[in-house]
This record gives sequence, C-alpha cells and structure tokens, in this order.
Amino acid sequence: MRPIKLTVASEEQKDKILRLAKNLKSKRDQGYDRVFIYQDLTLTQRAVRQKLVQELKERKSKGEQKPYNSERKDCDAKDERGHGDVKLKCFYTNACIVLGKMHELRERMQGYDIVGIVETWANGEIWDAELSIDGFNMFRLDRVGNAGGGLLIYTRTHQEMR
Repeated sequence: MRPIKLTVASEEQKDKILRLAKNLKSKRDQGYDRVFIYQDLTLTQRAVRQKLVQELKERKSKGEQKPYNSERKDCDAKDERGHGDVKLKCFYTNACIVLGKMHELRERMQGYDIVGIVETWANGEIWDAELSIDGFNMFRLDRVGNAGGGLLIYTRTHQEMR
C-alpha cells in the first residue's frame, strides 16, 4: 500500500471525510477495511493529541464512568423534570431566507440562550434593525458577491460573551 495526500477546500469537508472514514471498516467485502484515513497534524498538534489520548486511557483504567468530561461538574445537571444539562439552551436552524420568517423566528427563539441560523441570505441591503430581536445580541456574517449563504448568531443579552 502507498499513501496518498488529499487536500480539501474547507474544514467542513475535512470533518465530513474523517467522520465517514469510520464507516469504511464495515465494508470489508468491498476491500475498504484496509483503507486508513488520518488527519495530518503538526508536531505540536500531535503532542497535544497524544497527551489527551493518554489521559483518557488513564481515566478509563481508573474506572471513571465519563472520563471525557470529568473536569466539568455541571455536565450531569438536571432540571426539575429530569432533563439534562440545563446550563445553556441552544437552537440551530437553516432559514433559507430569514427575512420573511422573522415573526416565526422570534416565537421559536423563546427559551433559548444561543440561536444559530445559517443560509440567512442577508446582504448589505438588509439593515441590522430588520434582523434584530429584543433581548438578544446579534452577530451577523453575510455572504458577499453571491446569493445565498449568511450566518446569524443570537445570544441572550444576559449571557457573558468572551
């Protein structure tokens, strides 16, 4: 076997390839069980990864039930109905042109702390005031030059942003 180097255009493509690579081992009858895909890391990234993997192995060997998040004490918090992690509520959606859907968006956002919206199709002709929502800070990124795209992030005004 000989290695090949594949360069992808975006982080999203890289993440998708690495995610799907895990499915190759199940395709033994097609010969894919001998294909290995690894992310190319810098020496510093490799050292950090090796340290984290070693730490995870040590935690597992000590019998920790959730070794991947044992530093956080709030991960298993429950609300009065027994639902998990009540610290932060997030909502994400693909709007496919948000401007005509602002009324619905305002209704659906109630009860959430962070809201992410992709495919807003917003552009420089749309004012921030048209997209703003009371009680939320707005972070906006429009696609420039082409139709489509765009991103809106809303955070409750009481959330501390760093």
